[in-house]
Amino acid sequence: MNINMLIIISIVVVTVCAIYIMRQNKIEPFAIFDYTERTGPKDYQFSKYKSYDDTVYEKSVKNTYEKYPNMICNLLPAISEDECNNPDTNKSFQRKRFPVHIIKVVGGEYLAVFNNGRIYSKNKLNDRFWKGPLKNSLIDEQTPLRMITIDSTGLLLGVGYDNKLYRKKQTDVDDEKYGTRWEYIPNNDNLIYVMYQTADRLKTVGSEKDELIAIDTRGFLMKKRYDAVASDQYVQSQNDNFPVVKIFMDKNGVMLGIGKDMKLYKKERQDWESSSFDMVTGGNKSRLNDVLYDNDAKLYGLVFVPSMGVLELMKQKMMFYLSEFIPLEFASSSEGRVNVLNDLEIIKFKTGVNYPIIFGTDDDYGDHNIIEAKERLEMEDKKKLRVFCARKGYTGVTQYHNFELLTRMEEQHKKIEELNKVINKIVEFDPDKHKLQEIEIK
Repeated sequence: MNINMLIIISIVVVTVCAIYIMRQNKIEPFAIFDYTERTGPKDYQFSKYKSYDDTVYEKSVKNTYEKYPNMICNLLPAISEDECNNPDTNKSFQRKRFPVHIIKVVGGEYLAVFNNGRIYSKNKLNDRFWKGPLKNSLIDEQTPLRMITIDSTGLLLGVGYDNKLYRKKQTDVDDEKYGTRWEYIPNNDNLIYVMYQTADRLKTVGSEKDELIAIDTRGFLMKKRYDAVASDQYVQSQNDNFPVVKIFMDKNGVMLGIGKDMKLYKKERQDWESSSFDMVTGGNKSRLNDVLYDNDAKLYGLVFVPSMGVLELMKQKMMFYLSEFIPLEFASSSEGRVNVLNDLEIIKFKTGVNYPIIFGTDDDYGDHNIIEAKERLEMEDKKKLRVFCARKGYTGVTQYHNFELLTRMEEQHKKIEELNKVINKIVEFDPDKHKLQEIEIK
């Protein structure tokens, strides 16, 4: 057998194996790729089917990245080719592929909506490759997705670029639950984002008081009962006039939101309906399209990199919503460390589905998590204080009072005192009867 025949046989075997794998996984072609894959003439196909009016999201992106047309054209799947002419080449921009919205589901799998409006999956978020697009990702095979989430039964919910809410058809085949067709849910128009809200099962029967929180096309919050999601009208929140494009919950149950400037903000209190976003403290300095907790209670973020025209997955340095997002290559590894959050908590903070409450089980919190957080916080604050002193020229001997430095030191002392009170309080709890929750010290 000559070398040419061996090459032909090898190609045939590889092709057959690839087709078999795709069929077994029930996915469309091009199952594995990195984010630099090009899609060629399909890049601007959606605008040929239908034109879409700009919502608060499109307006925010275009306003923030007016000087970076490649960023805008890469991010928005429904944009027309006429708007994406590259002045350097006099041709339309060729898009790079990357996720724009990520959720975690039961079983540990990650699902992501990409900038082509389709759904992809992977088992570990720091793996390089995604699998997909999943079968029936698009709505009616022609409308791209904005985002996805789940309800309390695990059914996939999705908002399309037509600003309508859809739900995947139910199936008894577990392997196909994310591959069924989308069904439109009536009375759910003019939306860009939704999040489930699980009611306290001690105060209600089943899911009758579970709610759906939504963001309308202007960026304002609304809600309705999920049991009546197809019949009731949304009730708009009256307490906050700060438009947002996405919402989440932090590890203490306080709402986070991405504003029109694509920065992450936080509500002042746990009751999101009676509190406003904190404009005094302000937002995270990184510009983000999405966030998701890791098990170490630090947030992953899809961070804008306008010079490259992409979103890059980065991670926080500290367990705080204002903490800086840095490239994964420079983020400290959480391997071998005790988890602060379990997978069900990560799902809850992103989707709003609280499985421990639904199934009547307690979250698993450990005393050592508080102690570990205290130690890390103290070390990080001391390090920041040393850097601060060096920048201010403080050498330990001055002829004047540095009030800014004294204020920082006083805040540092208060933090340590607060954390000590928390630890002392934990000792008083009976671990068999009380649920311990991590407390954020401000």
